[in-house]
Amino acid sequence: MWSACVNLDATKAATGGGDSVAKFWDATTGTELRSFDHKHIVKGVALDSATTRLATACSDKHVRVFDVTDGGSSASPLLDVALTGACRSVLWSADDSALLVPAFDKLYKVDVASGTASDPVSLGGEVQDMAWVGPSSAGQLCLAAGKNAVFVDTHKMAITASHKLDYVLESVAAHPAHPEYFLTGGKDHVWVQAHSMKDGSVVTQLDGHHGPVHVVRFTNEGDRFVTGSDDSTVRIWSVNSILPE
Repeated sequence: MWSACVNLDATKAATGGGDSVAKFWDATTGTELRSFDHKHIVKGVALDSATTRLATACSDKHVRVFDVTDGGSSASPLLDVALTGACRSVLWSADDSALLVPAFDKLYKVDVASGTASDPVSLGGEVQDMAWVGPSSAGQLCLAAGKNAVFVDTHKMAITASHKLDYVLESVAAHPAHPEYFLTGGKDHVWVQAHSMKDGSVVTQLDGHHGPVHVVRFTNEGDRFVTGSDDSTVRIWSVNSILPE
């Protein structure tokens, strides 16, 4: 499995896998509700806020939208847009009017009504991870793109900050309650690192994992963050571990 998501009340889920299939599930019972065949690996899935549509990001360079409602019997996509590179992930905008899609080393904003893709934002490396900084309504994204931690205002589709580090990033996270820092996990080391948003320098290095750190995420409240590693563990940290005393 390459990707998974749940809806806002955690009653429904979606998954995408190496079998080139996206699936829609009842998260409370584990029952498969719908299945959508693709032409390549499904690396990103996202449900809209009403849990009526599923967006998928596929390695065949296409982003698609499917109807997942009981009345939607067709497995054909409502929307199918070709981009310039393999699509790694996908997120809905806060009002469900657009999709944010990284295609290899570029970020696109796709208008769902028209299927029109914006001019891309070049990120400087292949995207491995993408996440909102705070609520999606703020429109602020952070992306791990090669060795670059990139921050984008998706309302303007403009980079607000970018820091080139000395290792390939697997994940990056930031939180509006702590705008002076961002967190990273890397492909080639076992540490979680907190960096200065001002210049990208390492502020704190946290030990504990015994394998590459594939994902870092803040909680909604910003008082804790979660990390997942190749060592088969998930760790929960206090944000105090990266803040100055």
